[in-house]
Order: sequence, then structure tokens, then C-alpha cells
Amino acid sequence: MATILISSPDHEEELAYGRYYLRLFARLANTRGHHVAIIREPLLNNFEAAIEKYDPSLVILNGHGGRKSIGGFKNHVILGLRDYDPEMRLKIEEQNPETMKGRIVYLFSCFSAMELGPKLVKHGAKAVAGYGSSFIFKTDRERPPDERAEAFFTAALQLPILLAKGASFGEGCSAVKKSFLGYVEEYEEKGDEQMAKYLYHDFLNFKCFGDMGAKMR
Repeated sequence: MATILISSPDHEEELAYGRYYLRLFARLANTRGHHVAIIREPLLNNFEAAIEKYDPSLVILNGHGGRKSIGGFKNHVILGLRDYDPEMRLKIEEQNPETMKGRIVYLFSCFSAMELGPKLVKHGAKAVAGYGSSFIFKTDRERPPDERAEAFFTAALQLPILLAKGASFGEGCSAVKKSFLGYVEEYEEKGDEQMAKYLYHDFLNFKCFGDMGAKMR
């Protein structure tokens, strides 16, 4: 079975949702026999150390992101390209895309598919998914669980769920899009146009790069 590494800070309320639903995914993956390691306060040093220690097949990075980077605990960049990132509003002095070589990567953050996603593939990542704009979700509470937020995270996490079940990266990407559209239809039928609009936004901005036949090793 495969090893999965998850970076999931929760120093802000919206990030706590990612942590909550990724922990649910981790339980599912464990039942499938996979080993899941979660970094709760990811910084560059402990993230790179975890990559070296666990040699994960799948890496999931949740947190605030930009077109050139993804942040960890308190938005410290843990994966990025050497350049100025306008969304994160910082200059990245050191880059480390090569750390994703040979891995499937889910950049579960805003704007990450604009440049970082395809660049990771060029640096040797097997396959990468991310979002070309902001990842939007709606909630009626300050903390999960929450029925509205659940629709967004259930759809978004179809990729790692399918991978954990032995499906290919391409099958997982298709499942994400199908799930988002299913929820769009459901909320349109309920007359909740705002929910449908946000779900469709995430559907449009979900992007996949690399080997569509890749599976967790």
C-alpha cells in the first residue's frame, strides 16, 4: 500500500475546514491499508524532512496559496518557485519543486494551478491537480461539520478518495468534476443559486496536469 503525506495547517478558521475533511479522508485511506502522515504545523524544514522520511506517493497540500507557492503554518511557504507571488504578496527566495518528483500532488489551495501546478510536472511530478483561481466554499458555521461546506469538500476530495481506492489520477479528476456538477444541479433544484454559483466556480477552476494514468504506488 501507499504512503500519503498531508500538509494541513489550521491557524485560521477557514483552514480548519480543510483539516477536518482531510482527517476524514485520512481515516478512509487508513482503512484501505495506506499509511497517512499529517503535518499539523507545516514549515519548510519539517515539510521537506517529512518528504525525505516518508517518500510519499501522494502529497496533499492544503493552505493559502498563490500562483507560485503554497503556504503552511502561518503562511510560511513550504512549496514554491523562486519569484514574486502576487497572491501571497511575498518574494520567494528559494524554490523546491524538485521535491515532488515522482509523486502525485494535490495542491488543495487557491491559484495553485496557474503556474505552480504545471511547473511541478516539468520538474518531474507524475501528476498534479489544483485550482486556477480561488477555491471557494460556503458555510453557515464557524467550525465544521457543516452541510453547505461538506458539498465543496466532498467534491474536491474525490481525487484522493479515488486514488486511495486504486483508481487512476484521471479517474479521480473526472470524479471531482462530476461531483461538483452533481452538487450544482442539487442546489439549483433547491433554489440556492449562490451555492450553485460557488460550486460551479470551483468546477471551472479545478485543473489537472501530467500523467492521467498515474496511480499511487
